[in-house]
Amino acid sequence: MNDYKKKEYGPPVNLSIRAKKVIVIDKDNNNIGTLSISEAIKMAQSNELDLVQVSKVGEEVPTCRILDYGKYKYEQDKKKKNTAKKQRESLSKIKEIKLRPTTDINDLKIKAAKTEAFINEGHRVKITVVFKGRELSHREIGYETLNTFVSLCSNAESINSPAIDGRILSTMLSKKAQTVTQIIAQ
Repeated sequence: MNDYKKKEYGPPVNLSIRAKKVIVIDKDNNNIGTLSISEAIKMAQSNELDLVQVSKVGEEVPTCRILDYGKYKYEQDKKKKNTAKKQRESLSKIKEIKLRPTTDINDLKIKAAKTEAFINEGHRVKITVVFKGRELSHREIGYETLNTFVSLCSNAESINSPAIDGRILSTMLSKKAQTVTQIIAQ
């Protein structure tokens, strides 16, 4: 049982509860009523459990539960980890496909098929055209390559307009939004 006075984190437990009277809920979720803090702690100790404040700190008459604090803390941590895991899984990842201004059409078709596979999995794809040396003076070739590549990806659309940053021309692709007629056809 946790009888120490100050907790580093978490809700107040046993002697760290500062209220004079508390509303007590027992281990079977039955509302016992309002008791003095000493009576509530004695009741918890008689069951070899802890008195844990579950309502906000600072309330006039806080609500406390009689439960095993270690088990309670474990379950709270487990819930936090599960929510964090679900958030990580729900985020779409960004994949990147690199091209050169001189990339041949057949290579573009192969990379476009790979891009469509990424997009069908729910990822966004960043397409970059990397210029080397004097290729930068012929940016229009890079723009043509990028536009050809985007047109080869049938189920993808560009999220933003192509932008050049230093020696890299890039755009972002995602799944095409369905039109009303496509939704009705399904």
